[in-house]
Amino acid sequence: MSVRMWELTTTEVGERIAAGCTTAVVVVGSTEQHGPHLPTFTDTYQAYAVGELFAHRIGALLAAPIPVGCADHHLSFPGTISLPEAVLIDVVEAYAASLFQSGFTRIVVCSTHGGNYGPLARGADRLRERLETPGRRVVVLSDLAAYARAYIAALRNAALPMVKLPHAEASETSVILAIRPDLVKMELAEPGFMGDVPRDRLIEEGLAAVAPTGVLGDPRGATAALGRDCMANVVDVLEAMLREAQ
Repeated sequence: MSVRMWELTTTEVGERIAAGCTTAVVVVGSTEQHGPHLPTFTDTYQAYAVGELFAHRIGALLAAPIPVGCADHHLSFPGTISLPEAVLIDVVEAYAASLFQSGFTRIVVCSTHGGNYGPLARGADRLRERLETPGRRVVVLSDLAAYARAYIAALRNAALPMVKLPHAEASETSVILAIRPDLVKMELAEPGFMGDVPRDRLIEEGLAAVAPTGVLGDPRGATAALGRDCMANVVDVLEAMLREAQ
């Protein structure tokens, strides 16, 4: 049974809610560079795929993912689109308010783009203060380190090179190979910056200052099977975050 809300009629959504499916998942993606071999919609394709798996796991419906996030540190690369932090939180608030109006009682917000984690963590209190009432709850899952570890664990199991903040390397390349292989240009996949860079430096100076090709890590060795492992790990991590927030 589909959990993609955008594929259901309004009658079907209402019937699901009436039957007890009162949790909606909102995933924030991004439109930003992912090196010379991956599409700029990489994080949003991940939002659709991971969001669907997560919604199935927790018995929820998936709202249409938000396709643009906070990606100022990628703006030196063509094709990147970025929202100011306050605008992103406004959009998430509007999503959640609309879904509450539909009859959902819990909104679970997460992200498949690292640059959204800080804004979502900082905006969580505002979202709760403005939206929560008795019987209505907003849960923001914002542990970036745990999310990154999910991908790193899959790389470790595959004996592939790892970096602390993977971007456009074997894990993300593998996920896109699993869900949109037609968009991956493996002939252009080359190692990027392989060191460890503080996240604050990436945000302040921009990714191009550290990785001129836009890649953190090594995309070589990516496979669709590894991509499925990455997504399974991420869903496990999101479920654990949600349990901790209960």
